[in-house]
Amino acid sequence: MYKQAADQGHAEAQFELGYMHYKGEGGERDYKQARELYEQAAGQGHTRAQFKLGAMHEDGKGGKQDYKQAREWYQKAADYDLAQFVLGELYYDGKGGERCYEQARELYQKAAEQGHTRAQFKLGAMHEGGKGGEQDYKQARGWYQKAAVQGYNRAQFVLGQLYYDGKGGERDYEQARELYQKAAGQGYVDAKVALYDEMNRQGVGNEAAGAASVSSGTAATTIAASTDPNTPGYAYNRPSASVRHHPSGPIRSTDHLYL
Repeated sequence: MYKQAADQGHAEAQFELGYMHYKGEGGERDYKQARELYEQAAGQGHTRAQFKLGAMHEDGKGGKQDYKQAREWYQKAADYDLAQFVLGELYYDGKGGERCYEQARELYQKAAEQGHTRAQFKLGAMHEGGKGGEQDYKQARGWYQKAAVQGYNRAQFVLGQLYYDGKGGERDYEQARELYQKAAGQGYVDAKVALYDEMNRQGVGNEAAGAASVSSGTAATTIAASTDPNTPGYAYNRPSASVRHHPSGPIRSTDHLYL
C-alpha cells in the first residue's frame, strides 16, 4: 500500500515506508533504504521525516555519521518538541558545530514549554548551574518540579536536593524525603542512598538503617551517576540519539526513548 504511494511521491507514504524499513516490519531491517525514503519525504517538508533523518545522521545509521547534517535536519523540524530537545543537546555538547549553552538553553526552553520531560529537567539543571544564562535556583526548582510531576525520577531526586539544601526557597526536609522516596521507588539508587543517609542523620537505629541499605540493593556508598554529585544536574545521562518514537501517534520504541 505504502510502496505505490511512495513511488508516486507522497511524502507521508515515503515516511511510513521508511519507518517500516527502519523497524524491519514486513521484512528485514534496512537502514539505508529507510534513510533514502526519509530523505525523499524530508525534502518535501515532512517534519517527522526531517527529525528521523537528523537522528540517522547523528547515529550514522544507513550512512556515515554527520553531526552537522543532524543539526541541519533537526533545525528544519524544530517546531517539534523532540527535535528542539535533541538539537539543544547537540549545541550543549558542541557536536556538529560550536558549543553554545545559550542556544541549548533556548531550545530546551521551547521543548520544556511543550511539556517535554527531559527538556524540563535539563532546563532546570542549566538554571541551577548558571549555564547559558543567570543562575536561578527558584527557576531550577520550578522546572525540576514540572519534570518530577511527570514521574521523572532524576528530577524528583535533584528537586529533593534543592529542598534539602534550601536552595531556591525554604529548606524542607519533609518534602525532600518525599521526593527521595518517589525516586527511590522507581529504582533510582542515589535517592535510596540519600534516604539511608537521612535515616543516619536523624539517628535511626542501626537495624532499620541496615534494612534500608539492603532494600536499596547497594551499599550506602554506591552512587549510580558517574559524575561529581556536586555538579548541578549531574544525574542526567545522555541516552543514545537513536530514533525514539513515531511522532504521529503513541510511542513506538525503536532503540531508546527520550521521553
